[in-house]
Amino acid sequence: MLFLFQTTGLFNFRDLQLIAPELIITVAACAALVMEVILPYKLSKWTAYSSLAGIGLALVSLGAQFLSMGGTFRLASLTNLSPIDGFYGMVRIDGFALLFRAIFLIAAALAIAISIRYLDIEREQHGEYYSLILFATVGMMFLGSGYDLISLYISLELMALTFYVLVAFTKRERRSNEAGMKYFLLGAFSSGILLYGMSVLYGYFLRSPPCRSTCGPRMLTKARRHRSRHFSQLDRKPRALLSTLGSSLWRLVPCKLIGRHCSGSWQR
Repeated sequence: MLFLFQTTGLFNFRDLQLIAPELIITVAACAALVMEVILPYKLSKWTAYSSLAGIGLALVSLGAQFLSMGGTFRLASLTNLSPIDGFYGMVRIDGFALLFRAIFLIAAALAIAISIRYLDIEREQHGEYYSLILFATVGMMFLGSGYDLISLYISLELMALTFYVLVAFTKRERRSNEAGMKYFLLGAFSSGILLYGMSVLYGYFLRSPPCRSTCGPRMLTKARRHRSRHFSQLDRKPRALLSTLGSSLWRLVPCKLIGRHCSGSWQR
């Protein structure tokens, strides 16, 4: 009881409202797995229809969230929305997140609608296919709203793991099995390199407690100095443009990803 009492303070109902579309898709994915066991093979298409219904409910929830944030039916209103953070800053809902979450939901609906006839031809009409698409959609949606290195990495892995299975879903085809194995090996190495790079960035910018209060202005000062030095040489060295772009990405992208840890002092 004491453990349950302590865990209830980790998040509140407001945080769950921020990820309501993702929760709806997750429930629809689990329902697709259950329907695969209950329904006979002739009625497997109803699993696809229920998945499309879940995506429709998620789109309705996303639209309600957009309207509750003060959005209108104009595309320019996405840039005027004030961001909302949840789960202690691991998730941020703004115009960028709303737009890409809607794109991912529409893409998932189109993929499911197109795959119904394809799976009938291949005789692979199984509910796991639609469940994997929905879980991959959840990972992509969290990628659009993630605001922390951990949340971004977990979302990417959730999307990638489902893609590994989807690539090799047609088990009877040799090319599908080969593609799934190659994709798995490539993804495993890429995931390790990405995780190592994230740990290097985290250790470089937040390697000591004093850095939490000084890395914001220090990073911006270095970026401005480096940018001004290279822009003054653009008329003489064309490669300075590439160097400037690379330096800007190296210094500003980590500040975007982990800047919430060190922005408390220099935003006051």
